Amino acid sequence: MGGTQMAEMGNAAIFASGSLTISGLEKEFSIKKTRAYVLMQEGKLPFSKAASGRRLIPRAAVMRLLAEGLVQQPHVTRVEAAHAGA
Repeated sequence: MGGTQMAEMGNAAIFASGSLTISGLEKEFSIKKTRAYVLMQEGKLPFSKAASGRRLIPRAAVMRLLAEGLVQQPHVTRVEAAHAGA
């Protein structure tokens, strides 16, 4: 199996948990766009470009960054959590 095929298989596996756009990353995880671009440039946040040119970020990669402490989880207040469950 060639390197390209292996890379494609790896990409498929990392994207299996879903993907986010830059805007989705900011909305769901409160990671600012500028921070996301820096992480991508440093190679710490993998991404793929869609046909539209939008960057797609694997949800699994974001979870890994959170676990490693490279980005902080958003702070949710009790009031926000109550509204989210309503």
